[in-house]
Amino acid sequence: MPGIIQMYNKKPLLKPVFAFFFYIYIVIPVFSFGGQDAGADKTYLNNEWVYAVTALDVSELPVSRQIIGGILNRSLTEALGDVEYRIRSNDEIRYYQDYAWSKTLGDAAKALAAKRNDRDLLLFRGDAQWKYSKNLAVMDSDIKKLEDNFYNAKTTAPDIAGKPLVKIQDTSTWPQPPEEGGEYNFCVNQKIDAFLAGKVTDYYGRIYLTLKLYTLYSRSYSWEDSILFSSEDMDSAVSEISGRLAAVLSGVEPAALVVRVNPDDAMIVIDDKWAGRGEAPLREYTPGQTVVSTFADNYYPVTYPVLLQSGVVTDLSLSLTPFGLSSFTVETPDNPDSSVFLGSLFLGKTPLQLDIPRDQYSYISVETTAGETGSAVYRNGLAVRGNAEFINAGSSLAIKTSVPVSPEEKRVATARNNFYSAYGRFWVTLPVTLLAINIAGNYINAYPRQNPQTSAMYNSALTSSYVQIGAYVLLGLSAAEIIYRIVRYLGTSGTNADPIAQFKNTLPENEQ
Repeated sequence: MPGIIQMYNKKPLLKPVFAFFFYIYIVIPVFSFGGQDAGADKTYLNNEWVYAVTALDVSELPVSRQIIGGILNRSLTEALGDVEYRIRSNDEIRYYQDYAWSKTLGDAAKALAAKRNDRDLLLFRGDAQWKYSKNLAVMDSDIKKLEDNFYNAKTTAPDIAGKPLVKIQDTSTWPQPPEEGGEYNFCVNQKIDAFLAGKVTDYYGRIYLTLKLYTLYSRSYSWEDSILFSSEDMDSAVSEISGRLAAVLSGVEPAALVVRVNPDDAMIVIDDKWAGRGEAPLREYTPGQTVVSTFADNYYPVTYPVLLQSGVVTDLSLSLTPFGLSSFTVETPDNPDSSVFLGSLFLGKTPLQLDIPRDQYSYISVETTAGETGSAVYRNGLAVRGNAEFINAGSSLAIKTSVPVSPEEKRVATARNNFYSAYGRFWVTLPVTLLAINIAGNYINAYPRQNPQTSAMYNSALTSSYVQIGAYVLLGLSAAEIIYRIVRYLGTSGTNADPIAQFKNTLPENEQ
């Protein structure tokens, strides 16, 4: 025991123990508190961006069509509901910062002036000297704090949220837009940062929609766009213009795209929408992936994906690759001066020089002045189908013509062929079934019904009876089919037939 007590009383042991507890309970908490992120509690002002959708102006529409305004209001409101955040520009941040700075500085100045006025009034309250001195010291301390606040407000700009949350005002109703000149007061009274206004007019039976966005920070209409569409295309039109408006609301700078294509007559389609021929002029698009497609006769089509970047103009140039063409002359040896068609397109009269793609199927047809027709399917220098052949070392395609069969003739021919087929099957079925019936009858008659003998004979007789019944049924069906086919043939051949003789009354009406 004395040894243990002596060990704990030694100074070399007490110093490390004391230092350990001092470090754990005092040093670490102090440094941990001082090492926290100074910006963790930093608050940003104006962290919401509120806008309103006003009622569209439909005054120039007929009364029966003014309901379109409400439909478009509802569709635009629903389409814009996906915008969550807005990226503020420097000008917008500076506007809200100046506004908040002026308000903060004004509030600090008012509080300081009021406190100084209260200090001056202490002299006239008639308090005792000790109480006056005490209140004066408190007032001086408060004034010193307010002076510090005023100085901080004067020298420190407030922090404005650069990415506020976007909110839309109550969507149950759409307020009427303000009169010209009252836009700023409208935003202030409604406590909103922007509002959307628009007008709907009729343009030769189609709908012409114009939209514009007024922003508080710019004190003007900072965006305007329009679109022309029919009633059937309303959904796609709303989707298109709301997409452009959503980019404006989110603060993302639009992308721009211009497309040039060789040859000059090539058709250009951007995101399944017609954009022009040969060149699509510079237009704004929503940043992101877009698809450019271009087509031209006798050229391979091209589909090209493009990634559009915000605030960047993309200049796209495309050159289409021509098909390998084959040149030959279409002829109708027996009937010159016949009309030539490529698909359903009339090209001219025979003999006619054609230049068409080699590696694609092309349907070439001819029609004579007498109504005869002929056709051929061409690919890779060959007439792969049709009544045609290449002659003169492959430089001429000769197409034979014939009188086309009318639909009525095809129906009569089909009915006649069906009757002949049924007639032939009947004369094959008749002897086979009669032979089967006679043989089965012999087996049935050989079985002694009064004095049955063996089970084998019974089974043979039973099977023969089934065969006999089946033969009768097959014979009946064959006879029924031939009767149906002959009736069908006679009815089809008599439909739309010219009468053999027709009575015509030539007597005057008074003698009839």
